[in-house]
Amino acid sequence: AQRNEGITLFMQAMECLATARRILLDASGDIFLYGFEDCVTDSVRRMDKPEEAKRNITRLADRKIWDRLMTDTGMYTFMSSCQRDEWNSQLMSDTCPEITLDNVLATFRHLNASKMQTFEQGLIDVYRKLSWDYRTNNPCRLGKKIIIENLLYRWSNGRVTLDCSGREALDDLVRPFYLLEGR
Repeated sequence: AQRNEGITLFMQAMECLATARRILLDASGDIFLYGFEDCVTDSVRRMDKPEEAKRNITRLADRKIWDRLMTDTGMYTFMSSCQRDEWNSQLMSDTCPEITLDNVLATFRHLNASKMQTFEQGLIDVYRKLSWDYRTNNPCRLGKKIIIENLLYRWSNGRVTLDCSGREALDDLVRPFYLLEGR
């Protein structure tokens, strides 16, 4: 009898976890809730610390929802890769802002008010990353050409692809022109 009751309760808990995952996925607008399994595993291991489990799942949900809000509103488009890295490191830290209406409104008011400064800082970040080893990389003015190092990566089989950091640098360079042209 105890065995059957235990199995029944376990299966109900599984259904509750599946429902929780589905709801959090809908809230985040994502197709995968990276870190959910870790939260569940840690919660089972540390059943004597339910407040820690709640904090972990809350942080996970808040991070995903902030990411969705930043993507859906287009705020990421104004940020350089450095600024996005800064924002993401804040989300991954213990100081991740909780998702509340007041926090969301305050954050987006601030981001919207400082949109031009964010845009300008993105341009400055791009030019700071340029190597001064080349005469064409003038940080004081836009020239006809610039030289970006480590844009491509050569695989051992001879295939050449865009390097991840090179792609970010290229995106950072192209973004201002797209935004200024209204694309």
